Amino acid sequence: MARKMAFITRSLLALKPGAEVYEVREAGGEDSRGSGLRLRVHPSGTKAFRWPCRSLNRVFTLGTFGDGSQGTITLAEAHRRLDQYRARVKAGIDPAVEERPRTVKQLCALFYEEEIAKHRKRPEDAKWVLDNQIVPVLGNVPLAALDTLACRRLVTKIRDRGQHRSAAVALTALKRLLRFGVTNGLMERSPAEYLTAKELKIHEGRRDRFLSVEEIPLVLRAVDASTMEEPVKRGLWLLALTGLRTNELLSLEWRDVDLDAATVTVRPENQKLTLLAAQDAKDYVVPLSPPALEHVKALRERTPKNVKWVFYSCRSEDGRLSGKSLARGMIRLWRPEREPGKEKPAPALTIPRATPHDFRRTLATHVSETLGFPPHVGQLLLGHSLNAMLGSAVAATYDRSSRLDERRAALEAYAAWIDKIMG
Repeated sequence: MARKMAFITRSLLALKPGAEVYEVREAGGEDSRGSGLRLRVHPSGTKAFRWPCRSLNRVFTLGTFGDGSQGTITLAEAHRRLDQYRARVKAGIDPAVEERPRTVKQLCALFYEEEIAKHRKRPEDAKWVLDNQIVPVLGNVPLAALDTLACRRLVTKIRDRGQHRSAAVALTALKRLLRFGVTNGLMERSPAEYLTAKELKIHEGRRDRFLSVEEIPLVLRAVDASTMEEPVKRGLWLLALTGLRTNELLSLEWRDVDLDAATVTVRPENQKLTLLAAQDAKDYVVPLSPPALEHVKALRERTPKNVKWVFYSCRSEDGRLSGKSLARGMIRLWRPEREPGKEKPAPALTIPRATPHDFRRTLATHVSETLGFPPHVGQLLLGHSLNAMLGSAVAATYDRSSRLDERRAALEAYAAWIDKIMG
């Protein structure tokens, strides 16, 4: 029986060829049997990754171990191929044969493998839609038999449950899936191509909520007066003062903070970008107004020195505050929780509901309309690119300035204005 060992590149390189062929198995993985990956070492010194598939009673060779050049594959690539082979087997596709997908379920597996996993930073959301909304309804339908009526019923069934947003997401995912099938020569036409949210009476409810001049003090005072944890309070304040997205804010590490320069840096991997765009993206430096800087300094004082996260939480798995914490904190301003043995308290706010993301819309609106800054400044504060604003790739190609001073002036004016209306 092949011996087990942890698969680390330097350990695999150190394996010496013997007089006969031998194999080692990777230790660890999802169960006590290991990941399933094996490395066969030949007397010639060649080392090949293999995967014995029990369900098919076959062994697949994934590639020759090396540095990735001259037809070899790295350990990371072997793991990626192993995941692909498993996904193909689960979808009923022979991994060793480039078989054309015959059913919607098989097309979903190929679409995820080739389009979603390779190009999305967070593919799990798209995978959830495929696995829970499309495959259960259309999975066994042959591609040749799929028609517009079946596609329509899938979406309207979700709509009729009152889940208009989910119906819109499912429609978009279905259209992209079938368009992938057409562009890859797997289907002659997409039966969902002409279905639209408007024609299916799907009301997505595009959000345009922002806080008015009168509402801003009410919300921020309610945050201060609440029983939220200190990091949650300061997180909501920083969202209001910087225009950052929740994930961008909570992904900050102390190495991203420069207290002397009064800036925080959002690295490309934490920005809202596709994998392709992230390859050429640069750090996004956000200036801190004096009030925002005070909140960051207060977080520094409460955070243990050996913790890397700015928004530290000892109760979370990864050690940082979750985005749900900020969302729940906002909800409780309108729907406070009842303490054991006490009556449910009255809500702190009776104005229309707002979310943490609405702080971004509030900032951009008042910087432009109330404070009179040019429209492009508000968009730059939200991290939008020049090329997106002007509809021209030329602008982004030739104008590489960060406009840091312009953005700092706007944020400082906005913070001073909030201080004024807060009284």
